[in-house]
Order: sequence, then structure tokens, then C-alpha cells
Amino acid sequence: MTAIPAASGHRTKARHRPDHAGTCFRIGFRKRLVPLFRPHPLTALLLVLLPQTAHALSNERLNDQLMKLDPQTRLEQTCDTEVMDQINRERSTFNVDKVIAYTFHDPVIQDDLLTAPGAVLRSNGRWYRLSYRCQTGPRHLDAHQLNYRIGSEIPRAQWPALYLYD
Repeated sequence: MTAIPAASGHRTKARHRPDHAGTCFRIGFRKRLVPLFRPHPLTALLLVLLPQTAHALSNERLNDQLMKLDPQTRLEQTCDTEVMDQINRERSTFNVDKVIAYTFHDPVIQDDLLTAPGAVLRSNGRWYRLSYRCQTGPRHLDAHQLNYRIGSEIPRAQWPALYLYD
């Protein structure tokens, strides 16, 4: 251990802690740990920007895949994904991992508008009725307007007839 002169004239000891990846801590008079290093000011900025960059890349990859679909299928897939994401953001009790637009009724498509009155969603292993209205841009890659309503839970006994699954 190496002695380090303290500001108050007391002597404190520095310990090298291998569990902290080589950083040294000063153990002071009051026995509190104070890091001896300061992170670079841009570290926080990078930590904020990296997830957005990864998200942008995943969106770009998703958009590339969506563009391979015919426009009607692309509209439906985009709206299913957007309603799933919006419900997960707005309702903490839901963890939606699947949306199907055509379970009870076929969706109605008019240009860039999809209306799905007979949709369903799966959340936490349960299926629920869902209706939504989704307006996209002309390429059908993002929702410009989205309204939805979650209905009642679908009893498990009805799942086979509706082709729903775990």
C-alpha cells in the first residue's frame, strides 16, 4: 500500500482494487470511497447516442425487409408493428409480442389507411381482442396516425378455432 498525503494533513492509504478494472480509490478520514479518475466529458454523450444509432440501424434493416413485400402486406406489417410498440410504451401492464390484423374480420385497406376492426394481440401469454386504425405514409414504412382499442381477453378454449397459439 502506498501512502498518499491528504489535504488535511492526515495520511490516508490508497488501495488498488482489481475488481474495479484497475481504478484506485482513496480511503479518506471518513472512510468513504472516492474515485481517483474522472470520465471524459464525451462519455455521457456517447452513451446516449449509441442506442439511437443501433435503433436507427435496426430500423434501416427492418425497412429494407419491408420494402421487399408487396405494398398491401407492407402496410399491414408496419401497422401491426406500430400498434404493438405503442401499446407496450403506453400500457405498462401489457407486454405485446404479437398482433394479428385479420383474426375476427379482414382489415380494410384504402390507400395509406388500414382499419382492423377484428384484430388480436398477445400479451403475457394471453390473447385479447383489438381494433385499430393506422394511417401511414405513401411507402407504408411508418405510422403517421394510429388509434387503437383493446377489448376483452379471448378464452383459451376459443384459441384453436381462431388459430391462436401460445
